[in-house]
Amino acid sequence: ITRTNTEEYGPSFSPEGDFIVFSSSARSAPSNLATRTGEGINPGPVDPALSDREVVAPDWAPEGNTVAFTRIEDERSSIQLIEVNSGGDVTLSLTGGPRDEHPSWAPDGFWLAYTSTFGGSTEIWLIDSTGVQATNLTNDPATDKQPDWQP
Repeated sequence: ITRTNTEEYGPSFSPEGDFIVFSSSARSAPSNLATRTGEGINPGPVDPALSDREVVAPDWAPEGNTVAFTRIEDERSSIQLIEVNSGGDVTLSLTGGPRDEHPSWAPDGFWLAYTSTFGGSTEIWLIDSTGVQATNLTNDPATDKQPDWQP
């Protein structure tokens, strides 16, 4: 699907399978989100305004219009949502913890699981898509990370 001189990783297909969003990094630039059609046609970056920050780990929402991703800024990372069909405006910053990463949409499209170091250890958290209600799901001394939902 891709043939570039950049590092591309972390793909997520749209619910209909007609688009893919992924992290793409030129050698001297931070990773950003890019999209392609299933045929490899490149509509371009999701939002050029994100190009000054590291943006990784996209996950396409089941409704097909929103992508959750990790935005890294300085020593912090947060979970953010972007509405892809709106021209790429960041619609909501869901979290602001010290290290919140790897969002994963629930099949219902309302909840996201993610990894967070809030509270000192690496745990799996659950947050609603409005960013109001967050709950620690694992709360144990072991490292818990990179959640994934099963259909």
